[in-house]
Amino acid sequence: MADGSDLERSEAPTQKRLDEARRDGRVARSPELATAAALLTGAAVLKLAAPAAGSRLVADMSGQLGMLGQAAGGEGVAVQLLSLAA
Repeated sequence: MADGSDLERSEAPTQKRLDEARRDGRVARSPELATAAALLTGAAVLKLAAPAAGSRLVADMSGQLGMLGQAAGGEGVAVQLLSLAA
């Protein structure tokens, strides 16, 4: 069987296969997720350690991420999380 092939599947996976993949640790992961989490954690720590600098960083990051969200057609989760931190 061609489990590891790059061929497109004609049908969606069954719930059993999805459950097996999840149990085996074969789940989709975004490489940007770890980077985004590190940035958000750093911003939160800086905001707690140095409130003035942290607030400025959160405002700058919100502005930059907001521009990316507008380009993509909507406000992203990262901007919403940063607004909670502010």
